[in-house]
Amino acid sequence: MPTPTSTEGMPTATTATPDPAITDLDKAIQLKPDHATAYFFRGNAYYHKGDYERAIADLDTAIQLRPDLVEAYVNRGIAHAVCAGDRFLELSNDPSLRQKVERCKE
Repeated sequence: MPTPTSTEGMPTATTATPDPAITDLDKAIQLKPDHATAYFFRGNAYYHKGDYERAIADLDTAIQLRPDLVEAYVNRGIAHAVCAGDRFLELSNDPSLRQKVERCKE
């Protein structure tokens, strides 16, 4: 597992084991609050946990700290789309539309 000040191995850790990755990234952010990459990877970990609001918040911070971090914009857009899809699923009674939204989430 990466050290709190390193992001080596984070892409795999954030998708495969988001909880330990979040703990490590919390430590990295405490040590270096302007660590844009740590916010980026923690946002990805929250996304993989299904916590889209926290993912968006961390990706927003990553973008504020590093406006050139293109991947953060892409992942934030995906998280917003999934949130919108989830909200749609809550409100929709149309089974065919619900099925299409569920397929997009796969």
